[in-house]
Formats: sequence, C-alpha cells, structure tokens
Amino acid sequence: MGEPIGDRYPSARVCTNCWGVGKTFGDTPTPIRVYITWAGLLAPFTGANKSFIGYQSEFSPCVYDFRDYVFEGTWNFGPVNTIAFIKPIGVMLSVTATGGLCSLVCTEPFGGTCTIS
Repeated sequence: MGEPIGDRYPSARVCTNCWGVGKTFGDTPTPIRVYITWAGLLAPFTGANKSFIGYQSEFSPCVYDFRDYVFEGTWNFGPVNTIAFIKPIGVMLSVTATGGLCSLVCTEPFGGTCTIS
C-alpha cells in the first residue's frame, strides 16, 4: 500500500493505525486514493460486484469513501479491525464486511469479499 507522492497527489494525512515506523504498511505515505473491489455479493447487491475508487475521508485519515450512481460505501482501517460497508444510495439495506487489523481483504457473512489496493 502507498503511492508515490507527486504533483498531482499532495501528501495525505497519515493513518497512524496502519502506516508509520513499525506499522503494517511501513513508513510509506498513506494513499489519498485507493481501489476498493467487491466480489461475490448476492442480490440485491450483485450490481456492486465491481471496483470503486475510494478517496481519503476529510474527517479521518484511515477512512476511504466511495460512491457511484447506485452505491456508496466506506472502507475503515480501524484501531482494532478493518470494516468495509456498502449500500444502495438512499436505501437503508447494507452489507458489512470485516477483516483483521490493517487487512487488505474483508469478508461478509454470505461469502462476499471486499479488497483494497
């Protein structure tokens, strides 16, 4: 994880849960933008089995928000575990997938997965 810092990508705020000396992803920059990919989701979420571009949240450097015209969600590198969440825009029905601390893969109860890269 981590992307080179260039003119187009100013330095992101550091997610100290996973980045830094002695942390899972090492002493590299926390990325501003990531790819979040869902697979194996069942109806009515089959349309979400694809990749989304996630952007670092303005509220937390360990959270990435994503959305398209149908779905919205969040990837959170929490202090204890990793949680990914997706739902149709404007609907309360949602899917939550979980993983370990600084995990790059989360699973949901019905076998669907979510990965970040």
